[in-house]
Amino acid sequence: EAGSIPVFLKADLDKEDSRCVRSLHHWYNSPALIVDTWDDLYPTMTALMKNITELDSQQERMGMWYEKYMRNIIADFEDLMLAPLPATDTTDSEDMVLAKVTAAKGKKWKKTKIKGKKTKKTKR
Repeated sequence: EAGSIPVFLKADLDKEDSRCVRSLHHWYNSPALIVDTWDDLYPTMTALMKNITELDSQQERMGMWYEKYMRNIIADFEDLMLAPLPATDTTDSEDMVLAKVTAAKGKKWKKTKIKGKKTKKTKR
């Protein structure tokens, strides 16, 4: 990873499936290479290799973007984990507890079926 410039197909960044809706959309704002088809990769890389100064600059911007991105992911996770949980009653249903936690955390959650397991709560 260190020093790399990721390459994505534009269609993959826009892809939606039932598990992770637009899970890669944040890469649009990164200095990663985004190509329409894999056939576009060679000419794109050839042009970039002709300008080593720009290649070095893009590599540096990618490193700074990724570090900031990961710091934000960690901060969001810590905020979620450290936020106080609401009081729940032992008579509350699973859905009621989920609703209270959702309201307290300010996040949208949904139930997702996992193969071989009952249900799991996941962040949208």
